[in-house]
Amino acid sequence: LRHYFYENGLVTLNFDASYASLDRITEILDRAAIVRTLMQIPGVDAVSFLVDGKPLKDAAGAVVGNMNADTFIYNAGKEINNYDKGRILLYFTNQEGNKLVPIYRTVIYSSNVSMEQVIAEELVKGPASDISRPTINPDTKVLNVTLQDGICYVDFNEKFLSEPYQVKPDIVIYSIVNSLAELTEVNKVQISVNGSTADKFMDSIPLSTLFERKLDME
Repeated sequence: LRHYFYENGLVTLNFDASYASLDRITEILDRAAIVRTLMQIPGVDAVSFLVDGKPLKDAAGAVVGNMNADTFIYNAGKEINNYDKGRILLYFTNQEGNKLVPIYRTVIYSSNVSMEQVIAEELVKGPASDISRPTINPDTKVLNVTLQDGICYVDFNEKFLSEPYQVKPDIVIYSIVNSLAELTEVNKVQISVNGSTADKFMDSIPLSTLFERKLDME
């Protein structure tokens, strides 16, 4: 951080050029944490990021602009105060593990948790009947879910990389992607493990990929 200044409720942070070298997930999560922290200060209405004196741009090249706590859909593990009820569509797999199977599920969840987080956690739980099979290792933990600029960032622990169900790798990935893409605000999905996209899922699918829904797998 080179410098910052405050004027009329707007905090502007100016970072040096090294900020641009952050990987996409780290940048999004760090930015969300900074903005949400600063928004707790009385008198702060918005936060703006500059890189080398120029407005920060997103992955699509658009200027990010002023941000506040509502800019990010983010679960920070807050205490559960209220519950919501919703119906979601999850994609598991068939008995052969080579095709996605859509399953509707009614869920009751904390209002502090985003629907993206709910979907990720319900996928880990697996199906409730033998109509379909699970796709994700049940020991997997959902570490973080963030939605920004139409991209849903899902971070799992290392257990995600081991697949005990003999399911095709792309079926596992697209059970996540297609389930999240049922939400109108999700256009793409980025999957990471312990904050990193350097791994290949089952040594075949690079997690550095921005995944989009595949209808031909449903």
